[in-house]
Amino acid sequence: MSVRRSAQRWGPGGRRIAGAVIVAVIWAGTSGCGRDENVVVDPATEAALLSISTIPSELAQAEQRVTADCLRDHGFSAVESFEVPGGDSANLAGIVGLRDVEVARTEGYAEIAVRHDAAPATTGESPTDSAYETAFAGRPGHDVTIELSGGTTIGAADEGCLAEGRKKIYGSVKTYLWITNISQDIRTAVGDIRTSPRMMAANVSYLTCMTHKGVSTTGLSNTLDIAREKFASSRAAHEPPGAEEISMAIADAECQQSAELAKVANEAIVHQGAQWIQDHEKQILDIAAARKEALARAKSTLNRT
Repeated sequence: MSVRRSAQRWGPGGRRIAGAVIVAVIWAGTSGCGRDENVVVDPATEAALLSISTIPSELAQAEQRVTADCLRDHGFSAVESFEVPGGDSANLAGIVGLRDVEVARTEGYAEIAVRHDAAPATTGESPTDSAYETAFAGRPGHDVTIELSGGTTIGAADEGCLAEGRKKIYGSVKTYLWITNISQDIRTAVGDIRTSPRMMAANVSYLTCMTHKGVSTTGLSNTLDIAREKFASSRAAHEPPGAEEISMAIADAECQQSAELAKVANEAIVHQGAQWIQDHEKQILDIAAARKEALARAKSTLNRT
C-alpha cells in the first residue's frame, strides 16, 4: 500500500516546495458505516473528539518557529512563512470554507484573494538545495507512519528540522500524525452526511440567508467558486481586503453561523459514527490528551522572547 506523506515543504529561504500530500475532505469520506441506534456516545468522548478537530493556529505557528530555528542552526535562512490553518471552532466534518465573522471582517477571503508569488524557476537541483532538503526533511525513506482504520497509511519525515519541530510541539511525529488525521479517519468510516435530513435543512437555511444578503449560490462550495471568480489572487499579502470582498465574506460567515452548518455537521458525524467512536474510545481520549499537552507546549514556545 502506498504511503501518503503528510509534510509541509519549505525550500531555501523559506519558500515552500510542492510534493507534500495533504488530504482535503469536504463534508465526509467516501465509504460508509451503518448507524446502530442503540449505541450512545459518551459525552466526554464526544467532547474529546470535537476538541481534536479544533486546530488552534498556535500549534502550526509554534511548529514553524522550532523548525525555522533548527534551519538557522544548520546555516540556512528560514522564515516562518507557510500558511497557518486553524480556528477556534470544531470542524469534525472537515467542511472547507468555514469562516468566523470577525476573521471575515478583517481578512475577507484571504485564502483565495492573497496572491502568492511563484518562486523563480530553476533548471536543476543545486548542492545547496539538496543540503537544504536534507536539513529540512531528513534523508528520503526515513519516515514514520500510521495506519487509519480504513487501511490508509500516512507518513511523515522522522528526521530533519521539520520532524524536530513536530517532536518539540507534539511529543513525536506519530502523535502529530494522529492529531491531524483522526478526524479524517472517522469521516471515512461514516461516509457522506450531506443527505441527512438535518444537514439538508441546514444547507437550505444557509442558501436562504445568502439569497437575502444578495448572493445567489447553490451551497458553500459554490460560494467559494464565486469568491474565486471575484477575488482570486487580487491582492498582495500586506494589502487589506476591499469593501466588496469583506461584505461577501461577512455575509458568508453570518449565514454559516445562522444555519449552524458546523454544529449540525459535527452532530451528524457523531450520530452516524457512534459505533466507530465507541470502538475507538480509548484512542480518541488518548489523542485528545496529547493535543492538550501539545497546545500547552506550543503556547510556551510562542511566549519565548
